[in-house]
Order: sequence, then structure tokens, then C-alpha cells
Amino acid sequence: MAHSSWGSGWPNCQGSKINSGFSVSGTRFPGGMRHELCDLTAMLVQECKNRGYRFGTASDPSYGCWGYSCRAISGSNNPSNHSWGLAVDINAPSNPYTSPLVTDMPSWMPDLWNKYGFRWGGDYSGSKDAMHYEFMESVSAAADYTAKARACGLGGGGTKPPDPPIPPGVNMPLIVKRENGAVDWAWDDAMRVMIRIPTEDYYKNLQFAGVIDTAHGAAPSCDTEFVNWFKGQVIGAGGTVFEPQQ
Repeated sequence: MAHSSWGSGWPNCQGSKINSGFSVSGTRFPGGMRHELCDLTAMLVQECKNRGYRFGTASDPSYGCWGYSCRAISGSNNPSNHSWGLAVDINAPSNPYTSPLVTDMPSWMPDLWNKYGFRWGGDYSGSKDAMHYEFMESVSAAADYTAKARACGLGGGGTKPPDPPIPPGVNMPLIVKRENGAVDWAWDDAMRVMIRIPTEDYYKNLQFAGVIDTAHGAAPSCDTEFVNWFKGQVIGAGGTVFEPQQ
């Protein structure tokens, strides 16, 4: 069920609030998408494409993809999230409604959508609906997620700092300290990684990726001598020091 801030779904659908022509790089989602979710969904779809996931087929990049539909959940009298324009189906033939789970989606893909407020049908407790992604939060949350996605450059929609090289097995979130009240650094106690955080946007990117959870400006202070010493320890232990300048 959609959050109450979206208003009514089936049977009293709000067709005037749907972008019926919603498409992303040649992939159409017949029916469309709620206007407030178009930008976020477009960035997610484009990010998946950029990472190599193919939508549809080589001859029809929209095959098996759908969006808004004013209807109930199949076999019930409960409104589908499609009836609010808050859900998309992706590559239905390869991701059928069935049990056990059948999907061609790489594991990073549901994780990516989950991070931006969508629930994946492949995580349902009963029969799995692997084609299905539905936004579960409020209208205001959709705006927040959209802003964060832009700040992170999701799908190439903004200026995203390069991802820091986090070696496998590093426990996160990392420890964060501020050098002389100016520049933040993040590291793990095992001395496997150390990251310089040069800007607030980069800071937010690391926060949203789950690398750090310290609020911007709240890190305890340290001096340059300590930073240089710890950097030497990380390098000496065979760890990674990442120092982006912007």
C-alpha cells in the first residue's frame, strides 16, 4: 500500500498526475510514472543501464517493461502500487511472478533500488515478483531521494566523486576525524583503508553509500601529525590511501 501522502489509488486513480510518456534512453514504461518519481526512477534505470544491465531485448528495449496501471493487485481487491504510478516492472519474461525466485538481475540491482526507497518484489515472503520495484515512502521522501541521487551523480545525472577503493572485508561505517578543523578523513582500525574527504558533496556521497555515518561537521578533531602518522601506518600495513582533491 502506498503512503497516504500520494492520495488515492485504485479504483479512484489519479491519471492526471501520471507522466504517461515516461521513458529512459529508449526504454518505455507503458502507462507511465507518477510525476514526482520520474526523475528518481529515470536515474535508477540509467544507472542500471550504465552498469551493463539490459532492459528488454536487442530489438525492443521496452519489451517486458511496464509502469502505471489503474488496477488491483492480481487476485485481490487491494490496490496495486501501479495504480498510484509508484511501481515499474522490468524484464518480466526473465523475472516472472513465481516461487522459488527466478531473476536475471545481478545482486547489486535490488540493493541499488532499495537504497532509494524502492522495495523489490523478489524479496516478498511468498511468491516472488522479481520484475517489480515499488516506491514505499512519502512524497517528501521521494524529493529527498531525488536530491541525493542527483548529488551522487546517479545514472550520470550529476557530478559524482569517484568511488573510494574499499577493499573487501572492511567493516563499515569507517571512523571519521577532522584534521585541524578543516578536512575530514575516514579510516578503519584494521588500517586497510584511509580516505580524504575534500568537500561536503563528497561527504554526503560517502554517507549515502553507507561508508560513513558521522554527521558533517561533527567529527572529532585531530592534528596533521596524527594524520600523517596514521597514513604511514596504513601504507605500511599494505592498505589503501585515497586522497581526492575535489
